[in-house]
Amino acid sequence: VVLITHYMEEAALADRCIVMEKGGVLLDGTPAQVFARREVLEQTGLTMPVACKLAYALADGGLTLPGLPLTEDEAVEFLDQVL
Repeated sequence: VVLITHYMEEAALADRCIVMEKGGVLLDGTPAQVFARREVLEQTGLTMPVACKLAYALADGGLTLPGLPLTEDEAVEFLDQVL
């Protein structure tokens, strides 16, 4: 099944994500691999799932989570581990 979306919460649940720009493949990998490329996604104007935004905001403030959460449930689990 191929799903085309701009809703990153949906993309985070996929087995594989491909980010395209101007007809070419910009990023290709698992959601974790794609959303780990924060700078590239920001340059394209794509947003990130709320859980990723939270993790990056915490990291910018000095608190690093034990991974990059892709869903809100994962963010809660990671926060439980560090707090």
